[in-house]
Parts: sequence; structure tokens; C-alpha cells
Amino acid sequence: MNVVRAIEVITNELEGAYSYLGALCRKDDDYLNQKLPYDDSWTILKHVEHTYLTGYFLLLTLDKSVSKCLKRKKELQYSEDVGSLEEINEISMPGFFEWNPPKHLIPKKKLPKTEIELKLKEQVVQLENLLDQISDGSGTLCKVTMTVHKLGKIDVYQWAYFLTQHAKFHIKYIVNIEEKTAHRPPQTARVR
Repeated sequence: MNVVRAIEVITNELEGAYSYLGALCRKDDDYLNQKLPYDDSWTILKHVEHTYLTGYFLLLTLDKSVSKCLKRKKELQYSEDVGSLEEINEISMPGFFEWNPPKHLIPKKKLPKTEIELKLKEQVVQLENLLDQISDGSGTLCKVTMTVHKLGKIDVYQWAYFLTQHAKFHIKYIVNIEEKTAHRPPQTARVR
């Protein structure tokens, strides 16, 4: 896939997913505390908070990787074609693979929902700024190991796309909670 198209796909999907999750933060506490009826089930708000926490750590790695790409592009050649985004799509499918998040990604309900919404907006801007720095294809100059679903070494664009697919996974999970508890998502939000 051409880098311009890849960046367009990544930013559009992240904006849509994070807009949806941000809109959920404006719902009342009764809605946000809904969860599936089993012991370790997360509430809707915990899914949103986890998405923010994961985004925080994924963007830390992405920031370091973009810096490496910018240094390497002075000495190495690179292509305007990026690695396949399609292999990352499976991340958005609940139940497709087993994964237990590390402790630092388990939501602790310490952040107010208004702050989570703000942080999600900030992460979209941060990702867009990082992708803008490597809009020439230089993001292929750095590979990062992704252990989730045994993806292995993926380029910076694929790493960014993982962030979008992770958010979409949790949106699908939230929709499942809504369906099983007779709640519906906010009408103003749309997932792409």
C-alpha cells in the first residue's frame, strides 16, 4: 500500500474510533458502569480507559521509532510502499485470539471520564503529528516487535494501525455489552 493511502486509512480509522470512545465518556455513570455478567468483566468505562492506557504506551514506542526513522532516512533508502495493514485487521476481532493485558494496561478507574476523553483527543493529534513526520515513507526504516497475536516485526505504519484496530476491538466489545444490556451507543458518534 502507498504511504499516502496508509496514513489516510490510519488517521481516518483512529479519528472515527476515538471520537466514538470519547462520546461514550459523556454518557452517564449508569451507562458507563454496564458490563457483562461475569466476575472479571470490565465496565464500558474500563474498556475506554484501557484503550487510552494502551494508546499511551503504543504512542511512546511510536515516538521513539519515528525518531529512529528520521535519523536513518539520512543514510538509507526507503520505499513509499508500506507493510500490509490487512494482517493487523485481526486485532479488531473479539475472540479471535487469546491475550491477557499486562498489569500496567489494566484500568484502575483513577481518571475522571472527562480527562479520558481529553486524553483520547490528544492521542489522535499526537499520532497525526508523528505520521506527518514520516509521510514520505521513511516509517519503513524501523521495525518494532509486536507480541500481541504473534505479529512479530512490524513497521511504524503497521504499529500505528495496530492502535486503531485495538480501539476497534474494544468498540466491538462495548457494542456487545450494549446489546446484552439493552443500551445503545450515542447517535452522534460513528465508527469508520
